[in-house]
Parts: sequence; structure tokens; C-alpha cells
Amino acid sequence: MNRSLREQIIAISARISALREQVKAKEAELRKAEAELDALFSASDEAPVPAFESGAVEGARSLNETVLTLINSTPGTQFSAEELLTRIPGANNINSVRSALARLASQNRIARAGRGKYRSLAEMIQGADREAPGQGEEG
Repeated sequence: MNRSLREQIIAISARISALREQVKAKEAELRKAEAELDALFSASDEAPVPAFESGAVEGARSLNETVLTLINSTPGTQFSAEELLTRIPGANNINSVRSALARLASQNRIARAGRGKYRSLAEMIQGADREAPGQGEEG
């Protein structure tokens, strides 16, 4: 093996090793920040989440539609996947609920309200309509 090639391999390997250590340090920093954020959410005095009526999801044909119906049934309330899972009849897969939430948010059908929290866009849209100048005025 060429000495220059060997030196390059060693240098790149050393750089990879250093980068892996940096990643580990950043992951630890991220976990610490997430724990601090979780502690703040746990300590907040949020109002209890209202229970859904069983009829709220009647007629929903898919998990996405069910999640959207539940979130839109209480504008102004933030929901996590865990909270929704307990309110969806027959649902038992948290990853499916998380996927539905992510999909609906990426389609701009619901809004991300924070880490792992989602809310209805209906409230935001209604608020924007009320604040838009010239709306409802005759001229």
C-alpha cells in the first residue's frame, strides 16, 4: 500500500472517530435539553384536555381522518399522540398515530404546537379571517 494512501486513510479514520465523539456529546446535550423542556411542560398549569364524545369520530374512514376529526373537534387544545391514542376507539399502535399526526402536519391540515404536540388549524384560520382588513365590510 502506498504510504501516502495509508496516511490519508489514517487521517480520515481519525477524523471520523473525532466526529463520532462530537455526535455523542451533542446527543447527550440534546437529551439534557429535551429533559429540561419535558420538565417545563410537566410543571405547566395547562387546563385538562376535554374528553371526546363517542360520536365525534363516527363516519371517519381512516386513522388520518379520525385524528383530524378529533383535533378539529376541540380547537385551541393541544394533543400528543399518546392522548389521541387513548381517545381513538380500537387504536392500539402509537407509531401509527404519530405517523398520522406527522402526515397531517406536513399536509398543513393541522399545526405543530410544540415538541410532540399538535392542534387544529381551524382556530388559526378563523382568527386570521377576523383580523384581515376589509373582511365583511361593504363598500
